[in-house]
Amino acid sequence: MNRTLRDIHGLRSIHGDFSDRGISDAKMDIILSAAVRAASSSARQPYSIILIDDRNTMRELTGYAGARLAVFCVDLHRLSVIAGKLGYTVNEEPPEEMVTLRFDVALAVQTAVIAARSLRIDSLITNGINRTGIDRARERLRLPDGCTPLMSVVFGYSANRRAKPKGRVFDDTIIHRGQYATFTGDRADRVISQFDDPSNRLGLHDGWKADGFAHYHDWFFTKWIGLSKKA
Repeated sequence: MNRTLRDIHGLRSIHGDFSDRGISDAKMDIILSAAVRAASSSARQPYSIILIDDRNTMRELTGYAGARLAVFCVDLHRLSVIAGKLGYTVNEEPPEEMVTLRFDVALAVQTAVIAARSLRIDSLITNGINRTGIDRARERLRLPDGCTPLMSVVFGYSANRRAKPKGRVFDDTIIHRGQYATFTGDRADRVISQFDDPSNRLGLHDGWKADGFAHYHDWFFTKWIGLSKKA
């Protein structure tokens, strides 16, 4: 692997386990300058990125805290102001366009995370603002109408240096060549067994067996998603 591929394969999410080590403004500028290089539909960059330094504010907004927090917002307010300045009126975006705008934000987020890893900085992508309350975030960040927080990234350094990246499924249940390969019961069994094997480091929770579940997906469907088994 080259350096870029090693950085991508080394990505890991740090959940509430950041050290007290800070990140310099220079390094954050490198990360954010990479983020804005991500692909953007119609070259609009339809987002605003709000950088938070205060750890208490980070916890208030997302439930997590690290060295820096970047809140990525879908920002139609900026485009409306520019249009008004030139005498135009921006109509409400159709639903399919809103999907594209969200993709643009997601691309910027992932690019920022990869750039951070290249600097040996860890991260956590979180939708914690949705759990703690978007209205509170709007007020706290003084967001105008048309500017909506979508995703946040906590940046910092892991307090657990031995933490390893999670595994990923990479086989014909994910990668389809030429056309979609029917997902049969046999393939389902194969995925279930992969998640059940602790050496693969798949899934969210390593203690599912100790919690009394026969398979990881039993824990996932009941405890994480809240499904009930068919009668």
